[in-house]
Amino acid sequence: MESTVAEIQKNTGSFSQQIKERSDKLMNYFLICFFISGLVLAPFYDTWLIAFGVGGFSLFAYYYIKATLPDSIIYQYVLSVVLGIFMAQGIYQMHGMFEMHFIAFIASAMLITYQNWKLQIPLVVVVLIHHTGLAFLQNIGVDGAYFTQLNGVELTSFIIHIILAALIFFICGLWSYL
Repeated sequence: MESTVAEIQKNTGSFSQQIKERSDKLMNYFLICFFISGLVLAPFYDTWLIAFGVGGFSLFAYYYIKATLPDSIIYQYVLSVVLGIFMAQGIYQMHGMFEMHFIAFIASAMLITYQNWKLQIPLVVVVLIHHTGLAFLQNIGVDGAYFTQLNGVELTSFIIHIILAALIFFICGLWSYL
């Protein structure tokens, strides 16, 4: 009986390791695509410094933590923050273009592969801080605060936006958990 339990634990550990390795491999491709997307967007509003600086630093932070702490899952939480930063970068680079907000939802769906619902939390925090801060700055008239291409966002629209985002993050977290 004890050997069977040990065998199950060994196979479970192996399965978890396979999931982690598969997800890490996918994230390598996705992160490069996000970085290249920043470079593709740079000519529209001359945001080369943001594309190279923010995108490059984000990649550096993720891979540095991953290399420095190879036996830890902290790099996955850093990945979640980095994905949120790429969302904010895309919104800034396209001066608030509405479609760029979908990057947050794509990132949330990507994190499902790790099967850890807690990875949604750092992404949610980045999205909340970004959206709330920039919506406020744009509404009070600060130049260069690009949240949307509209002149301002009504509170009702903002609340609906946050509720829909929360619903998507909840569903992705639930799928990760299940």
